[in-house]
Amino acid sequence: MKMSPLYCVVLCLSVVQVLSVQTLYMDDACVSSTITYIDTAARIKASRYTTPNRNLNCSLVVRARPMDQLVAVVRKMSSNCNYVTVAAYDGENRNRKIQDMCGLSEYYLPKRTFTSSRNAMVFNLATSSVSSSCTYDIIVTSYTTGSCSFGFRCDNGRCIDSSLSCNGYNNCGDNSDEVLCSSTIVLGAGIIVAIVLGGLFVVVCLPIIVVVSILRRRRAYAKF
Repeated sequence: MKMSPLYCVVLCLSVVQVLSVQTLYMDDACVSSTITYIDTAARIKASRYTTPNRNLNCSLVVRARPMDQLVAVVRKMSSNCNYVTVAAYDGENRNRKIQDMCGLSEYYLPKRTFTSSRNAMVFNLATSSVSSSCTYDIIVTSYTTGSCSFGFRCDNGRCIDSSLSCNGYNNCGDNSDEVLCSSTIVLGAGIIVAIVLGGLFVVVCLPIIVVVSILRRRRAYAKF
C-alpha cells in the first residue's frame, strides 16, 4: 500500500503532537513522592510494564497552576479488581475520593471524565500480593474557565492551552478540541509540504541540474 507524501507528513505531525504530551507512571511515585506539576497536560499510566510490581501502594500527585483546575479522561482501563485498583481523589489528600477504577473496560466506570474542584488530583495505584497485568491510560489536562485570549476555548467553556488542540487527545473533556481537525491539519500539512518540497528542490535538485548542465556543455564543446 503506497502512501502519498501529504499523508506521510500528516501522520508524522500527528505522531509528534501525541509524543509531545509527557507520560507519568503511577508506580514511579513509590520511589519518589514528589509532586508533579502539569503546565498543559499529561498522560498517566499505571506502570512502564504490562505487569506492575506486587504489594504497591503508590500515590501520584499532579498539580496545575494555582488558579487552574484539572480534567481527567480515562482513555483505557483493564484490570482485575481483586489484584489491581486505581483510585482518583480531588485535591492532594484522600478526603475527597472521586472514584475507584478497575475492571475490563473504561465504559463501565460511573465517570470516564471527571474534574477537580481545585488545582490538584491524586491517583493511587494499589496492587495485591498476586501479580496481575493491567492497562490504565488517563489524560489529565490543566484548564481555566476565565479569559482565553491565548488558549483554546472548549464548547463546555473550559480554556486549555492552544497547543493541545488537534493532538489526538480529548483534552477538553467533551472532545471539542478534536472536532474539525482533519481539514486544519491537512491545510497546515499542505503548506509544510510546499515548504519542504521547495527546500528539497533548492538543496538537492538545483545543484544536480547545474552539474548536468555543465556536463552537457563540456560534451558539446568536446565535439568541436
